[in-house]
Amino acid sequence: MYGYGTVGSTSTTLGTADDGSNSADGTITITVTNSKVGNPTARPASKPL
Repeated sequence: MYGYGTVGSTSTTLGTADDGSNSADGTITITVTNSKVGNPTARPASKPL
């Protein structure tokens, strides 16, 4: 089960993600409905860590 929340000087879990999976190659995919995270606008995907 995957969750979502905020991270700062402390971490706060706000709820359960809508979906999540991890692949054999180490990729983690987590899906959260836009309305749960402030309705963000589209932007380029994050770079791998």
